[in-house]
Amino acid sequence: MTNLTGFPELDNRAFALRLVRINESKNEFVNYEPVTFPKDPYRGCWQTLRHARVCGSLEVPDSNYCVDVLDENEDIIQELQVERKAFNFLKRRLKTRVDRH
Repeated sequence: MTNLTGFPELDNRAFALRLVRINESKNEFVNYEPVTFPKDPYRGCWQTLRHARVCGSLEVPDSNYCVDVLDENEDIIQELQVERKAFNFLKRRLKTRVDRH
């Protein structure tokens, strides 16, 4: 759901962000390490997504690039399909790596 500013409504339980990319050639999901913001998790998630929106759309149907919004238990509470530019911005900004677990 999008609000009047074109920015997706963020679930108020937002605690962390996890990037996910679909590798079509291997037919698999590539998950990145989740990142949270210790001082204020909700605000950190919100601000980071606002900055990413400058680089590309946060609501792209059928995109191979996603951002999972996680709660405190690392359960997915929201999923945003994003443009590649926004995904790459988030990957650099969050300094996250592929989760090898």
